[in-house]
Amino acid sequence: MQYDRLPCDDRWKSIADAMMRAGQVEGMIPADREPLTGGEEMFLARQATHDGFLNAGIAVFYPPENYQGLWLDILYVSPEFRRRGIARTLVALVRQEAVDGGHEQFGFGTILHNKPMLSLAASLGLSGGAVYFDQPLSGAGS
Repeated sequence: MQYDRLPCDDRWKSIADAMMRAGQVEGMIPADREPLTGGEEMFLARQATHDGFLNAGIAVFYPPENYQGLWLDILYVSPEFRRRGIARTLVALVRQEAVDGGHEQFGFGTILHNKPMLSLAASLGLSGGAVYFDQPLSGAGS
């Protein structure tokens, strides 16, 4: 498996978008989440083939404003590549990127029914934080 650090620019963003959509179809990434901006960075896990590469997984990350760290925004591994340690390696790469960049922390969030992500976080010894709830209000402030 090859792991490449890449910008989410015009050349690579389509791969990140496709993997995000696949995660949304599986219900592991919220369907209403904001699209990627193209200003993020990513690690792309790819397997070499005789005629190119198969994209196996992705970790999209960025340093948000008002957060003293690096935020792992999207983690997705294609079903045919799961249970091979790819997600664990992608998380480790983003974490090391945070260390190398002098960030104070590394974090990510997930939806409550994403059991694979919750299990991965627990197996890595990561501690949980807040659960977020919201409700759209029609006509708020009028």
